Amino acid sequence: MLLALVTETQRQTFELPGLPGGWLRFVGLLAVAALCWAVVWMYRREARVGAPLWLRGGLAALRCAVVLVLVVVWLGPSIATEAVRVISARVHVLVDVSASMSIPDGPAPAADGEPEPPTRAQRVASLLGDQDHAWLRALAAQNDLAVYAFGERVVPLALPWVDPAGAPASGVAAPDSAEAATVPSEGVTTALAGVLPGSGTIPANVANRTDPGQAIAGALAQSADSPTAALILISDGASNAGMSADEIIAYARRMKAPIYAVGVGAAQEPPNLRVVSVSAPAGVPREDPFEVRVELAASGVERGAYRVELSAQRLDDASGGSEQVVAGRTVELGGDRASAVELFRVQPASAGEYLYRARIEPAAGEVLALDNARETAVHVLDQKTRVLIVAGRPTYDYRQLVALLERDRTIDLSCWLQSADADSIREGNTVITELPRRAEDIFVYDAVLLIDPNPADLDSAWAITVRRLVDELGGGVLLQAGPQYTGRFLRDPRLVDLVGVLPVAPDPDSEVRLSDLGTYRTQATPLEVPEESIAHPLLALHSDPQVSSRIWRALPGAWWYMPVQREKQLATVLLRGRGAPVLLAAQPFGAGRTAFLGFDSTWRWRSVGERYFNRFWIQTVRYLAQARRQGGGRRASLTLDRDTVNVGDYVRIEAQILDPSFSPWHEPEAAAAIEFSDGARREIVLAAQAGRDGWYAGRVLADREGLATVRVPLPGDTGAGARRGLRVHRPDVELSTLRMQRETLERIAQETGGQFLTLDSAAGLPRIIGSGAEVRPPVRIGTVELWDRGWLLAVLAGLLSVEWALRRRSQLL
Repeated sequence: MLLALVTETQRQTFELPGLPGGWLRFVGLLAVAALCWAVVWMYRREARVGAPLWLRGGLAALRCAVVLVLVVVWLGPSIATEAVRVISARVHVLVDVSASMSIPDGPAPAADGEPEPPTRAQRVASLLGDQDHAWLRALAAQNDLAVYAFGERVVPLALPWVDPAGAPASGVAAPDSAEAATVPSEGVTTALAGVLPGSGTIPANVANRTDPGQAIAGALAQSADSPTAALILISDGASNAGMSADEIIAYARRMKAPIYAVGVGAAQEPPNLRVVSVSAPAGVPREDPFEVRVELAASGVERGAYRVELSAQRLDDASGGSEQVVAGRTVELGGDRASAVELFRVQPASAGEYLYRARIEPAAGEVLALDNARETAVHVLDQKTRVLIVAGRPTYDYRQLVALLERDRTIDLSCWLQSADADSIREGNTVITELPRRAEDIFVYDAVLLIDPNPADLDSAWAITVRRLVDELGGGVLLQAGPQYTGRFLRDPRLVDLVGVLPVAPDPDSEVRLSDLGTYRTQATPLEVPEESIAHPLLALHSDPQVSSRIWRALPGAWWYMPVQREKQLATVLLRGRGAPVLLAAQPFGAGRTAFLGFDSTWRWRSVGERYFNRFWIQTVRYLAQARRQGGGRRASLTLDRDTVNVGDYVRIEAQILDPSFSPWHEPEAAAAIEFSDGARREIVLAAQAGRDGWYAGRVLADREGLATVRVPLPGDTGAGARRGLRVHRPDVELSTLRMQRETLERIAQETGGQFLTLDSAAGLPRIIGSGAEVRPPVRIGTVELWDRGWLLAVLAGLLSVEWALRRRSQLL
C-alpha cells in the first residue's frame, strides 16, 4: 500500500459569531443606530434643567459608547485557529510489457546492412529514459509518481532515482523468488532494463497476455485515500484478458481516475505472414508415414504465392543433428485468403527424437519474423506395438485381421484362438502357447482385441487384469461383437469388470431383440456417420473428413449387429445403423482407451477397396495403443495436465511406476527430469500420492520457450522409463493483431476524462496533467473568545462610572 503525502498548515481568522446573516444584519444595524439616536434625543432634554451643551454631548457620547461595548459583547468576537491539509495526488504510469511490445515499430530494412527498426518497447524506453529520465521527473515534480509494468499481471517498479533495495514494497504482484524466470534477452524487459530498475526480474508469464483492466485496478488499489491525478496507460491497445473496455471505463469513473492513453505502434496493420500451429502425432512407429499439419495465416498482405517448407532435425543425435528440409510447396495466401492449412506426409527412416519445423517465407516489408516458424516434436518408436487377439472362433474378420497385422512392420502380434486344438499351430509374430493370465504376461501388450470371445475360458481375475491394463497403464481394449459368444460374454457376472470399461451399456434383452430381427437378413443396415464424429481418427479413411464421410456411406453395411442399451456418457458414437443403433463407439477410460464394434462384417469392405479395411484396422490398433505408447514403457506411465503451455506456467506431472512384477512401486519419492531443446535440464522430485499406490506427482516451471521432454526413469533401469513431450510457447493471441488499437485507447481516454496521445506527442503530457493535489476542508483546532475579557468589563464599568460622576457633579441625578 502506497501512503499519500499529506502537508498540514495552520491559519487564524477573526470571527463574529453573533453577527446575524442576510437581512437581519441590516435590521440589527438600524436597531443600534436607533438606540444611539434615542440616547442623543433623551440627552437633548437635559437642556431644561440648565445643563450646558458640552455636558449633554459628553454624557450622550458616554452612553453611546456603553451601547457599542454591549453590541461588541453581543457579537462575540473571537479568533479561530484552523488546520488545512493538502493531500498530494498520484500519477500512475502503466507500461505494457506484453509480447506484442516486442514488435518492431517501423518498416523493415530495404537492404542488408541497414539498421533494424526499434521495437515498441525500445521506443517507450526512450521516452522514459531520455535526458536522465526528464519525462518521469517532470511528472514526479507535480505529483507523487508510481511506475508499473503490466501484461498478464501487474508488477511495481522502483523509480530510476530511487534505490530499489530501499524502496518501499508496494506488493501488487512482486516477483516470487520461486518464479525468478525472466523473459528472454530479446524480450521487452531488456529494452526497459536500463531505464526502469527491477524490470529485468519480471516473471516470464507476465508477457503472455495483456490485461489492462487488472493493471489499472491493481495500481489504484495501492493508492489508499490519495487522489489520482492521472493514470497514464502506455500500450498498443491490445487487450486479450480480463476486463472489457466498457468495464475499464466504468471502473475508472467510479474511482475518479482519468486515463491518459499513450498509443504505441503503427495505425495500419503491418504486413505479416505467420505459422499459427504445427501438429503431428507425439509418437509414431518407425518407417510408418504420418502427417504434419501446418496452419498458416496472413494479415496486411496482398494475395500471392509464398514458399512453405518443413524441415526435420534429429534431437537425440550425439553430433547435434543437422536440420534438413523434408517437404515444401508454394501456397496461395493473403488478401481474401487469410488462412490456410497444409498437410505434409513424412516418413522417418530411423527411430529417435525428431523436431519438425515449418517455415514460411516473409512477405515484402514484413518486420516481424518471430512468428514465421513453428515446430513440434515427434518421437519415432523403434519398439513395435504389442497386440493380443483373443477370438472365440476363426471368423472372416479374424482371418483377414490376423493376416493384415502380421504383415505390418510396426506391430508385434500374438493370437489366441479359443476354438483351436491344443496342438494346433498358432498365428502371430510372437507365438504364444497359452492364454496370458498373469499380470506380467498381460501388461506387455499395448492393445487387446476381443473378437467374439468365448467367456468360458475367461475368469474374473483375467477381467480385472485387463481392466488394469487400460485404467492404470494406458492400454486399449476393443470388443468386436459376434453372434456366437458376445451375448454370453456381456452377461457373464465374472467379466463385469471388463465389460464395465466398454463405451456401451449391454442390453439385458439383446437375445430377444436379436430373435425379433431374425437370424437371416435380406438387407444390410447402412453405415451412418454422425456429423459431430466426422473428424474422429478412427473414421479417417481420407485426409478430407467430408470425403471420408462419403466413403463410409459407400461401404457395405452390417448384415448382423449386437443391440446395446445405450452408449455411455463419455463415449463417442462413430457409426450408427438405420434406426440409430450403435455400431461403433469409443471412449477414454482411465489412462487408456476402449472401443466397441457391434458387427462382424468389416471383411466385406475389401470388395470396395482393400485399403479401407486395412486403414480402418491399423488406425484402430494405433488409436487403442496410442495413450500407452506416448505415455511411456511397460512399467511406467506419465501424464501431464497439459501438452502445450505458456512460458512461465507450471506443469503438473503424474507418473505411475511399477516394479518388475508389475506391482506398485513403494518409495516416498521418484526422480524425474525436464529437458529443454536448448540443452538445459532440470531435475524434478515427484512425491508419492496418498491412497494411490505406485503413483507420484509434482510440478515444474516451464520457463524456456520451445520444445521440452519430461522423463521418468525406472529405478535401477537407466534404459527404460516414461517420457512425454511438452511445447512451451508464447500465446499467439499477442501477435494475432499487430496494429495499434487506437479506437479503443481513444474511447477509454475520452470517456474517463483523460486524453489520448501518440508516443511522439507524449512529451508534453506532464504539462497537460498539472498538479492534482487535493485541499481538504479546514479543521478547527482552537478558538480564542475576545469579548470574554476583564478589561472589556472594566471599560464598560468605567464608562458608566464617568457618566455617573459627571451627572452627580452637575446635579443631574
